[in-house]
Amino acid sequence: MNTRARWTVSILVVGAALLALAKADNLIFGAAVANAEHRPALLRNAEWKKPAPVFGRRFHKGVPESELLSWLRANQFVIERATRVATRRIQSLPCNERVEIKWSTSGEGLLQGADARVSEAGCL
Repeated sequence: MNTRARWTVSILVVGAALLALAKADNLIFGAAVANAEHRPALLRNAEWKKPAPVFGRRFHKGVPESELLSWLRANQFVIERATRVATRRIQSLPCNERVEIKWSTSGEGLLQGADARVSEAGCL
């Protein structure tokens, strides 16, 4: 490789390195967002402070409470059986979220209703 080609390659490498350095904050933030915790699939479409429609269709009146409890355990919720409330904090970016699920049952162990709501739990 001749001297002119070496200089050209060197300038391109240094330029690319400077560009990457200048965009490092964006790259780091992008990587953090990509690796952040995400909501369980049944809650992905939930809007803050409104009922989650997909969750409501899955855990409607008549579904066994045991199915809801299995789902809650599989998705790492803290379950308060006595009050029939489950909570989970989602560590995400740019905002953390709090999910609260409340339900009621019949004497036969069937859901009478279940409601999931997502709210903000601290933003950058």
